[in-house]
Amino acid sequence: MGEVEARAARALARGRLGHASSTDHETSERQLVASAVAASQHGRPVGMAFPSAHIASHPADRKLARLTAKDIARVGEQVVAIIRQADPNASVELEVQRNREELFLRNSAGGRAAATSGTLAMDVWVERHRGDDVLVVYDSMKTAHMDSSHCDLATRIAQRLTWADRLVEVQPGRMPVILSPTATAILLQPLVMALSGGRVRSKTSPLAGKLGQQMFDSRLTIVDDGTLANRPGGAFDHEGVPTQRTTLIRNGVVTGFYYDLKTAAQSGASSTGNGRRDLLAPPRPQPSNIIIEPGTTGLEAMLQQVDNGLLVDLLLGANPSTALRGTFSRTVLLGYKIEHGRIAGYAKGVALAGNLYEMLHDVRAIGDTGYWSGWSSDICAPYLLVDGLNIAV
Repeated sequence: MGEVEARAARALARGRLGHASSTDHETSERQLVASAVAASQHGRPVGMAFPSAHIASHPADRKLARLTAKDIARVGEQVVAIIRQADPNASVELEVQRNREELFLRNSAGGRAAATSGTLAMDVWVERHRGDDVLVVYDSMKTAHMDSSHCDLATRIAQRLTWADRLVEVQPGRMPVILSPTATAILLQPLVMALSGGRVRSKTSPLAGKLGQQMFDSRLTIVDDGTLANRPGGAFDHEGVPTQRTTLIRNGVVTGFYYDLKTAAQSGASSTGNGRRDLLAPPRPQPSNIIIEPGTTGLEAMLQQVDNGLLVDLLLGANPSTALRGTFSRTVLLGYKIEHGRIAGYAKGVALAGNLYEMLHDVRAIGDTGYWSGWSSDICAPYLLVDGLNIAV
């Protein structure tokens, strides 16, 4: 087990913001503050203020905190057992981690915040060998409560092995596509970035100037909810601002953006509690828990609407900032051919292309359930049925 401790200071001097951080235990708080004040001389005026609230976070899940090494091993064994029910010969590798984080904040405005949190994270790698054919499935999960998330993950992987019972050919062209929650979460990353108040202010977001406008299908609603007790996070962000539920898109209309203190002050808005930082970096606006609200169509009913198409499950990731305008072309790591409303087998060597904003403007169906994707762990999405995506082989 490893332990890392870091301290950081932010200083507002003459309206300018500076930051300093260190993992050196010998660096005093006075030295950190002096470094942050010195750094502020090179910053631009931001007009922000530190919060004065006193906040205590949700208590960490006791059941998760009490897990022993044997308990964690049993969690892994449960996952392997579920996967091997689908394929007894599958090679399964996994890594399970329990993490604990303590966070303390205080500022000269009187603000105080303290939290102790924990998470259980798992990465699973599965290989299936049949002659010259090798199928690889990777997925992961993270939860702040000891619940059934690991079993749900294993069940999804087992379903993938069942659907991929045989290799089939897919013809190129435009066709209807069902996107799994994992594929949906990956494709939606540029949209999530575009909903950052900082990007809107700098006009690097295609949603700049679109507040209040109908941009997407009327059934599409997206929220950012930092208040969920079973998700990583807490009652406040890394600036000591209370987290909240922020509706970003409601019924296809752009209704809001997420902010940290700095970008909120620059935009004439209020922080939405989305100031998050890495270990040594200063806070910046980041989503907490993005939820695409489910629709009314089950997966079986969705499949029955497709006579000839593709169910895309896993996509090769890419830097979403390079596709903020919505254009995408992604390699399909795992996809299944749909014939007459049924899964016919899985396809190799397939690519998916289209435009995210056009795709979300006219969605044929939204699934009635979803899950948190390990490939983009901050997004909970349902299945989506969309028309007219380009398939290349």
